[in-house]
Amino acid sequence: MTVGIQNDFHPTTISKSFVDASSAKVGSSITASPAAITIADLTALPRQTQLLAAHCLEQNYNDFTLLDRDTDACNLVALGWLTSIPVSTIGILRFKFKPNIWRQLSSLRYKFLTNRLRYELSNYRQHKTTLYPWVW
Repeated sequence: MTVGIQNDFHPTTISKSFVDASSAKVGSSITASPAAITIADLTALPRQTQLLAAHCLEQNYNDFTLLDRDTDACNLVALGWLTSIPVSTIGILRFKFKPNIWRQLSSLRYKFLTNRLRYELSNYRQHKTTLYPWVW
């Protein structure tokens, strides 16, 4: 089964997209819930999603917080790699990698975190810091 997400989200539908992965569009090359995650699976993700995953891996964060209009985690939700963590703050979404997914990603950490990706990750974090000064 192949699952993907439409990349042109509108702010009014983004929260539903995070919470309800069934809104994903069929037809992308990203495989849903693979038996074993590979480097190819990670590099097939959109770049912003790769950077989010890289940030989590480099910092050893198996959970993270995003604004509800941030689409960087949408593909990870659609793949079934994340679970939602309840939050009481409006406009904030919190996610956690499923334990089996986190173990697989962690085992790929050093292969995935190339020098080029680490350089891009620095810029990604800088950008996120302007949006999330309290988190990033």
